[in-house]
Amino acid sequence: MLTRLGKEIHPALTIEHSVGSGMINGPGGRVDPRWLTEVAAQSTYASVIRLYDVSPQLAIPTMLDRVQVALRSITPVPGHDCC
Repeated sequence: MLTRLGKEIHPALTIEHSVGSGMINGPGGRVDPRWLTEVAAQSTYASVIRLYDVSPQLAIPTMLDRVQVALRSITPVPGHDCC
């Protein structure tokens, strides 16, 4: 609702969305399927999705894993500028 309302009031406004998660990925070092489902759902309406909350010691591999899994799960929506 916030994204829709923001675009109605001020089309140039960018509203960032995010899905909270732990500082490290789950067992086996992989992302939680529930997190991934929510990221994929947000990609259908969000202009920007923030991926964050990573442990400083494992920031690079954790974030790279999250980004690649998220991008693979997103289905392009016609007319939506994503990916």
